Amino acid sequence: VPLYNDEMVVQKLLKKLEKVLSSSFQDYEIILVDDGSTDTTFSILSELSYLHLKIIKLTRNFGQSNAIVAGLSFAIAENIVIMDSDLQDKPEDIPLLYNALISQNIEMVIATRKNANEHKIRNFLSRTFFRFSDFFATIKVPANTGVFRIIKSSCLINILQKPYQSGSILSQLYQAKTTYVTLPLARDVNVVRQSNYT
Repeated sequence: VPLYNDEMVVQKLLKKLEKVLSSSFQDYEIILVDDGSTDTTFSILSELSYLHLKIIKLTRNFGQSNAIVAGLSFAIAENIVIMDSDLQDKPEDIPLLYNALISQNIEMVIATRKNANEHKIRNFLSRTFFRFSDFFATIKVPANTGVFRIIKSSCLINILQKPYQSGSILSQLYQAKTTYVTLPLARDVNVVRQSNYT
């Protein structure tokens, strides 16, 4: 989970993750990547003591995609979940992603949004972006998706070992022709803070 100025949500996020993962899986690890937060996010993390927690602090804000790569570089599990920190992606949905991954024998399951929680203008701009992207880009990205997904670590090995490539780590997964399905999931309302995206 990449974090940026998440002092208001990080403890709640961690408690939810711990509850869901401990009840659904025998073995797991939570990796939180502080992407150069300027608030007290890292101070809060430093005071936490969870057995299954790994904390990575980046020296400055490198952006979400690079924070995700940092987390993936330290991940050792066979199956890896990527999600946002604001709890719109619900930790309770992780077992649903996992079950879809195992039952369909594919490399990735991507959550799609059943409902939009943003303002109408933001929804319109988002839909417009996806339409233009789909028309002009050679990489086809499913509409109404974010970062919330589960990935088999085997499909990341070649991507993470390659020298610098343009595009985000998520676009590189599409470019590598990673096999995937989408899973419609309802999102919670972001009541914690304004989005960090402009």
